[in-house]
Amino acid sequence: MKINWNKYRMPIVLIIGLIQFIYSQNPLNPNLYVKINDTLYFSKYEVSNELYNKFLSDSQYKNLSDVLIDTTQWLKKDHYSAPHANYYHNHPSFSNFPVVNISYQAAKLFCQWLTEQYNKDKNRKFRKVYFRLPTEQEWEEAARGGNKDAIYGWMGNDITDKKGNPKGNYLNEKNYNNYNLLYSVHSFAPNAYGIFNMSGNVSEMIEGGEILKGGDWMHEYEFCKINTKMTWDGKPRPNVGFRVVMVVNEK
Repeated sequence: MKINWNKYRMPIVLIIGLIQFIYSQNPLNPNLYVKINDTLYFSKYEVSNELYNKFLSDSQYKNLSDVLIDTTQWLKKDHYSAPHANYYHNHPSFSNFPVVNISYQAAKLFCQWLTEQYNKDKNRKFRKVYFRLPTEQEWEEAARGGNKDAIYGWMGNDITDKKGNPKGNYLNEKNYNNYNLLYSVHSFAPNAYGIFNMSGNVSEMIEGGEILKGGDWMHEYEFCKINTKMTWDGKPRPNVGFRVVMVVNEK
């Protein structure tokens, strides 16, 4: 019997992509980062629940109040969602979704932990690195993907694709009043640098902790513009996440 492999091509591609993504979530995997220059590497993905929960399981950090996830944020009036409060941060279905409801201080401590994990690994690529949040300038450079005229952090300057589907996760008629508020960190198409969700999904923390970049599921597409920023008090919110940069000290 002749097998029609075209019938199975897309499922096979998706499965291979998922396997590659799961492997990439090892924070020590160099394929998780995009090279911006000789010493700066930018994370392809927002930090996921899975990765953050690995951090929380470390005995050195798990009892610190500063790093705890504030699930009560899901119960606030303007973004009430009891299912998310109960399941988003610990159910396997959401393991590859961006971690939210953590403070700026928590993200800083995560970067400290990640630095420690990398520098003690015998199979590390670089001799010594440190992780931190990106500066606003670094974030914008990565979001443009090498195109100085880029308006959004995805490919092209349209907000929808040819089928009319949003190019990122921003507030629109398809997700308004929908429990599918957030998407996994590898959703939608990456930009020209291969970085995912630079615009939309969650607003991302910037070094210094006073502003957010990229827009998110709670705001319209205008907030997804690369040059747009929102002020922030550094406290947990269900629309705020982060990604990291890796700075190479010794090769």
